[in-house]
Amino acid sequence: GIYHSESDGSAWKADMNTNLGTFQQVGGDAYADPTTHEIKFFIAGAQDNGTTKWTAGKLTGPMIQGGDGGRCFIDQQNGHYIYASYPNFLGEAVIYKSVNGGTSFGGNALRGSGIQNDLQMGYMVYDVCEADPTVVAMCGGSKLWLTTTAFNSPADTATTWATTTTGIKKISGYPTYAHISKLDATDIYLGTSNSQVYASTDQGVDWIKMTSPTSLGSRPTWITTAPNDPTMAYLTTASAGGKPLWITTDNGLNWKQPPQVGVPTGLYRAVAVDPDGNIFLGHDGGVVAMDHRDSTWVPLTTGMPSVMVTALQVRGHYLIATTYGRGMFYIDIKQVFTPGSVTGGVATAGQPSPVSIESVYPNPITTGAAQSTIRFSLLGESVARVAVYDNLGREERLLLNEWSVKGEHEKTLDLRGLPAGQHYLMLSAAGSTVTRPITIE
Repeated sequence: GIYHSESDGSAWKADMNTNLGTFQQVGGDAYADPTTHEIKFFIAGAQDNGTTKWTAGKLTGPMIQGGDGGRCFIDQQNGHYIYASYPNFLGEAVIYKSVNGGTSFGGNALRGSGIQNDLQMGYMVYDVCEADPTVVAMCGGSKLWLTTTAFNSPADTATTWATTTTGIKKISGYPTYAHISKLDATDIYLGTSNSQVYASTDQGVDWIKMTSPTSLGSRPTWITTAPNDPTMAYLTTASAGGKPLWITTDNGLNWKQPPQVGVPTGLYRAVAVDPDGNIFLGHDGGVVAMDHRDSTWVPLTTGMPSVMVTALQVRGHYLIATTYGRGMFYIDIKQVFTPGSVTGGVATAGQPSPVSIESVYPNPITTGAAQSTIRFSLLGESVARVAVYDNLGREERLLLNEWSVKGEHEKTLDLRGLPAGQHYLMLSAAGSTVTRPITIE
């Protein structure tokens, strides 16, 4: 942070750092009460600053382990099973496990499993089944490792994915991401370094390679299944292009890319999906979200800095974002996708939104003309503010900021001088905000 002195350097003050969180967190999770869906506690692993557990509403909490902290997991059934990790930097990777909600943690759960001889250097990638937290899949340097006893049995061995299995030949490449279905511990998805995805429906005995496309073009960085359908999965890849998301609806055989207009170019590291089908992508500049009702992508910039996102989880009705540099953030999904609003409007369920965008035309527009018209409506008198943002959520130009009467309005927008590409028009009025993408060609 920043310190300042008022005595020629003989004394220093740190009060300029108030509310500035700077944890470089590699992985994190939160526990939501199954009945109320409210967040009860958090856990996160930070580079150089260990793994810490916080109770909701508290600014500090006990450190579980020191050193470097990695990926974490909290059992969502009752919060009893918690996994935390230490990276493979000193010759021994570590998984810390608690079965009592974090009151106590055991020693290294990986000792005696044979995994230590097949791990690459750095932070470990592993996944825990939400339906059965005793089932854990871990990416090794050449194999996928699987335990069905929460590492309690020394007989836990590598699955047969790296050898010849029924229906396929030896899998090439090394594992980069593994995911166990949220609903079924026998369904496992595996992404490899050579841009392939394999799927197993019998807990790793047999594996089927994706048939379409023949390659994703880049290694998978995150895989997750739909909360209510184990045959439907989502993944992001390490490609820095503008279409990082792939979806399968048939247990990983065929993968397709949905429309991703408005998704900024960059490296995507995480994807999460809520029970309604809303999709969230974490990239090196924050989080973008897709409203399942109209497939519109918008940046979630309110209160969220432009920072690398290392993990995304949907817990209860909250989205949890772990960042590498600014700590953890969470947002109420119900306030994101309210009727008539995609970024935090206050419309009441069953009631019309106090503000709405009827149309933006023409769209796309050319750099030569660079003018468009917005038509919007207000339910009451209010200050209407219209601004244009870039794909990282930075305001580029204020276009309108004036008191407006209720009813329909039409304004010409001057977008001259803005670069070609995807931009966003954000209309704020009466405490509600709506966003529409606009393209300059």
